[in-house]
Amino acid sequence: LLLLPGLGADADLFGPQAEAFPGLRVPTWIPPRPGESLHAYGERLAAAVDLPREGPYVLGGFSFGGQVAQAMLPHLARKPALLLLLCGVRGRHQYTPAFVWQERLARPIPAIVQKALYGAYAAAFARRDGLDAPLASRLRRMASRIDPAFLAWSAGACARWPGPGDGCGVPVWHLHGERDAVIPDTRREATHRLAGAGHLITW
Repeated sequence: LLLLPGLGADADLFGPQAEAFPGLRVPTWIPPRPGESLHAYGERLAAAVDLPREGPYVLGGFSFGGQVAQAMLPHLARKPALLLLLCGVRGRHQYTPAFVWQERLARPIPAIVQKALYGAYAAAFARRDGLDAPLASRLRRMASRIDPAFLAWSAGACARWPGPGDGCGVPVWHLHGERDAVIPDTRREATHRLAGAGHLITW
């Protein structure tokens, strides 16, 4: 099981899954090139990821990570048995106006200022998703580890993403929280909807 985290997240996002699936691996992001598209990045990451040498495997991602997984698919030497989208993005129609404006407004803000705001944003996010105190604290710690340069690139690449492209015939499981206000499942494309859940379904 290979899972890619979302915007501003890291392997800690999959803590419960790591306990349930000892073979889970979270590939390390490679540095993006200036102005690089998500499809170009996915091609390079596909070449860099150490795939299982034998047997079936599942490739998946949470939110932005699901977009990258879709960009990787055409370029993988061994195709996965399943593509797993966790609160995944199927197309630009799922972008909310708030996401579009946040990405645009953040561009001119210096990185040091952005990093100072991550903790407050994580706290607000935790309240909106109804996280308890330990998980809210965990989210703030994860936010403190964000690389502003990578977040700026990934948010921009995410916003410019034209769509999934060639799925290579790989079956898709798409799990989505029915109350996800960050990436709403506007067209009910998810194969599995989690009742009462918001965006952070891995927790």
